Amino acid sequence: MEYLEDVTEARYLAEEHQKNLEIGQELDPLSEQDDDECEYEGVIDHPDYPEIEISHMDEAKCQKIENTFKTMELEPLETLREKTRHLDYFQKKVIETGLKYARQVVKCIKSRNPIPEAPKVMVHGGAGSGKSTVINPLKQWVHRILQTSGDVVAEILRF
Repeated sequence: MEYLEDVTEARYLAEEHQKNLEIGQELDPLSEQDDDECEYEGVIDHPDYPEIEISHMDEAKCQKIENTFKTMELEPLETLREKTRHLDYFQKKVIETGLKYARQVVKCIKSRNPIPEAPKVMVHGGAGSGKSTVINPLKQWVHRILQTSGDVVAEILRF
């Protein structure tokens, strides 16, 4: 009997598996009983909500589309200039760096050159130090600069 050893080993493993199943009965019999009852009953619809089908729940989530980006509201140009004038020296340096890069991008798009390397700037500080005060005008200035080149970009992308 050439397979006797394999059969003996398989029987031993089956017995060990059965012992592991019985350990649950010894450690937490109420949980095991609850699991058995749930398995026996299967899925039961709630009497208050018979029309809800679980299979359609995933489809409803997929159909909902959320905007991840907020629309940017541009302030009037004079208000934006006034806000920029009231920044301190270091905040103005951040604005200058961002505007310089935006202008370089517009130049390279118009002349069909490679896009320049973006400056690596980190704006940090504690609460109330003026991070948002400098970033909000910067994003509006950059948006205005890049928006003016939008017609040129659309024309380039047609080719």
